[in-house]
Amino acid sequence: MRAAAQAFPSISARRAAGAWRRPRHVGRYAADAANTLFSPAYDIVDVGASFDLDRWLRVPARAYLNVDNQFDPVHVSTFKSLSPVGTGAPRFVRVGVQLGF
Repeated sequence: MRAAAQAFPSISARRAAGAWRRPRHVGRYAADAANTLFSPAYDIVDVGASFDLDRWLRVPARAYLNVDNQFDPVHVSTFKSLSPVGTGAPRFVRVGVQLGF
């Protein structure tokens, strides 16, 4: 039984619970072969938090909340001279519970 417990570490051992934020900067880039058309630069911030539920449940468990694109700026994700401009993903919220067996 001990070998199985070591082979499958608890959720807590794989990633510590807590809060995090991930800012990303995408600089401007050339959108055509002649380098005459450039996309605008943009910044995105993703945040998240998780909380271990192990002490209340009989299995390893974690509740989490993730927010992608927290400030929801409209940004260009695809910008090429011969194709339409594509906008980036809007704010996206994920809430859930992760269970380990």
